[in-house]
Amino acid sequence: MSEPLARALVVASALVVALAVAFVAWRGPRRRARAVALDLSPLEPGTTVFFTDPVCATCDTARARLRSAGVTFVEVSYGSDPELMRAVGVEAVPLVVVVDRDGGESARIVGVPTRRGLAFWTVRPDGAV
Repeated sequence: MSEPLARALVVASALVVALAVAFVAWRGPRRRARAVALDLSPLEPGTTVFFTDPVCATCDTARARLRSAGVTFVEVSYGSDPELMRAVGVEAVPLVVVVDRDGGESARIVGVPTRRGLAFWTVRPDGAV
């Protein structure tokens, strides 16, 4: 076997191995957001609450999706009420939570709600989903 052909085979083999390692790393286990229990006692029962931050671009998209789906919500922003967000235990935004009549959580959307998901997620006036 000629030397240039041997070098090309070594380079090609190294490239295949590198691509395989990158693929396995990319497809490996994903870190998932923790579903932290929220203390919803400071919030009004029977409401939908949208937690945001003034510098959150995805919050703007989530707000627009909620409005276009006709969801009525109360917005709590970290910029205007950081104490409430800390008291409730919000760790990431955007976050939509439905507070049921008993003050518990009956539904949660983390991140930007999908149009398809919102089509099935309707809020009744009594706070049930």
